[in-house]
Amino acid sequence: MNNGTRNAGGLSGRKIITIIGVLCVVALIAEVALLAGIFRKKGGTTKKPSVTNTPKVTETVSEPEPTEEPWIEDDIPEGYVRIYKTLKSTEYDEQGVSAEKTYRYDEKGNEIFSELRFRSGSCERSESTYDEYRRVVRLVDTRSSDVDSYARVIQYWYDEHGNFSDIIDDNVPSHYVYQYDDRDRMIRKEYYDSILVDTEKNEEGGTNYRYASYLGSVETWEYRGDDLIENYWEDVQNNMNTRYVYTYDHVTGEYTKMEYWHEAPDRLLYFNSAGDVYKISMFDDAGKEYTHTVTEYDEDGRSIRQMEYMMDGSLYNEKTWEYDGYGRVIRIIDGEGNSGTVENKQYDDDGNMIYEEVFLYGELSSKTVNEYDEYGNCIKETLYYYYQGNEEIYVTEREFVAFDVPYELLSEDELREYEKLEARIPKK
Repeated sequence: MNNGTRNAGGLSGRKIITIIGVLCVVALIAEVALLAGIFRKKGGTTKKPSVTNTPKVTETVSEPEPTEEPWIEDDIPEGYVRIYKTLKSTEYDEQGVSAEKTYRYDEKGNEIFSELRFRSGSCERSESTYDEYRRVVRLVDTRSSDVDSYARVIQYWYDEHGNFSDIIDDNVPSHYVYQYDDRDRMIRKEYYDSILVDTEKNEEGGTNYRYASYLGSVETWEYRGDDLIENYWEDVQNNMNTRYVYTYDHVTGEYTKMEYWHEAPDRLLYFNSAGDVYKISMFDDAGKEYTHTVTEYDEDGRSIRQMEYMMDGSLYNEKTWEYDGYGRVIRIIDGEGNSGTVENKQYDDDGNMIYEEVFLYGELSSKTVNEYDEYGNCIKETLYYYYQGNEEIYVTEREFVAFDVPYELLSEDELREYEKLEARIPKK
């Protein structure tokens, strides 16, 4: 998401870079959190607890005490599902350990602490606090290296329906404000940035900074009945905007999404009744279509062929997918001959991908070999890269721990991982 950010006058170059970096990360976290709230899993809804959260923030940031590994019963309680979390991830290259990340969780499976250490000596830490509904209410990030160090604290507030109401960064004054309609649909999001207006020395000999807040961007959503008909984003300060207009055919179930950049048509997407994109048209600055892409699907809704055409109707590129009897992708061909890319995949009896090789310009470019535990968790991943006769090897090893969590309180990421494990093919 694009948000206008002004350089703070009076700060050193290093602090300017740090502040810009923090704002980018905050915007990314907010966008991920927003998407998790808007796009619910297919075939059902996520139950929202009725409670308003107002977290309290302390000034000190300390490393939490190690938590004991939770005891997991053989029988999963009714209404619960078993999920697996990474305890440790170690990356190796030809020189040895290049990075190591460790995790800690509370008894509900919430990640409360993580630490990533690089061979260079740089370190990144993240500490999170949750409410009783497994919603994050406070996030503390610290980073240190031989170049610079910083810490930031982000607070999250929720309304009575469990929707985000505010996200505030305490370190670099900026925050998001959300509004919803009576059906809990997002209708407005405001991003407030800040500009440095004054500095003064404090009693400890340091510098205090005073900021003024201003409206940086606004995003709105408009609905007609059950249909989203427009989504509009505007950068108030830099006079930029993007608009998405949706049209629906309720007889066929198909709809389109037209994207406008600065009010000029940029891209038009066509969706079938299953919600899959089957055509994309691109437009030049004069609003004239110059290329389009068509995707074909089989009766099971799997993409099998994609063709990209130029304005004169000539075929520019073709991409195809091949599947095995279980519906798993076993081959992807993008382009033709020495000008294309070919991916070959192999699976074990449980449906886990154990081998993948990629050919680029007719030559083997890379291959991946995966190993899994009895629960379908990838415990070792080995990547081989080939370039001009040279081979580079990178290995990632992981350790996991299990938690039993109420299904209705699964996060979007946990739900995807759970459904992926459940979809594995049973052993023969």
